[in-house]
Amino acid sequence: ERMEQERLAEVTRLESERLEKERLEEEARVKAEGLEKERLAEEARSEASRLEEARMAEEAGLEAERMEQERLAEVTRLESERLEKERLEEEARVKAEGLEKERLAEEARSEASRLEEARMAEEAGLEAERMEQER
Repeated sequence: ERMEQERLAEVTRLESERLEKERLEEEARVKAEGLEKERLAEEARSEASRLEEARMAEEAGLEAERMEQERLAEVTRLESERLEKERLEEEARVKAEGLEKERLAEEARSEASRLEEARMAEEAGLEAERMEQER
């Protein structure tokens, strides 16, 4: 009977050890699963962060491009305005020169006409004098 008790005690001890081992293995498995979930969650957070940074960099690049295009459009607009102003100033200068030439030509014609009239009057006066003397 004592041997039976020892055998039962040994069986009980072995069974307890087996159950304790299973419990520890289950704990280790659960802990490993938890750690794997944490690792995967961290990877997901890192990837989400990387993608957000890439998206923000892309947005910043597009905004910089848009601002550069606006700057170039403004530079082009100002240059076009400057060239148009120069063109109009040149047109006005040429027109003013033309008007001045016309004014001077008119003055010259008037002066030539006045001199011709004076010459003719002089001639008429001399002719009248000559006729008076002849008479």
